[in-house]
Amino acid sequence: EGVEPMLRRLKERVKLGTLTDGNANPFTIDALKDIIDFHVSSVEAGAGKPDPRMFQLCEAKSGYAAEELVMVGDSLGKDIKGAQDAGWRAIWVHPPACAGSTFDMASIEKSSPSIPEAEVDRVAEVEEILLRWGSERPERPEPGGKL
Repeated sequence: EGVEPMLRRLKERVKLGTLTDGNANPFTIDALKDIIDFHVSSVEAGAGKPDPRMFQLCEAKSGYAAEELVMVGDSLGKDIKGAQDAGWRAIWVHPPACAGSTFDMASIEKSSPSIPEAEVDRVAEVEEILLRWGSERPERPEPGGKL
């Protein structure tokens, strides 16, 4: 099953937003424009990930506090560390072996002290984790702990 059906199911339970260093705008993408609730770009925030301004702008646009937000990303250095430094939970989607540059995959990832609260191989696996977290106590799970 694809990511779009998963996002539609999640949309019934949570707000969905995007946070990007790139120039993609989900509101101009037919498959996403009626699913995404808010979007933050590095241009709008005035800085790229992992700068806290990007995460703070997401908090403002979503109306949620940091401890209520979850980042799903494929970069330990930018996505996961940035989110955790901002007080968010984080789910690391393992990038394919062929993806990313040497800098992205070796330099940042190996030097990053961040341990995601959860890890998945495919984005479609995120739904199960989010539903489990939603049924648990509102406390953050221990980093590196089993889910």
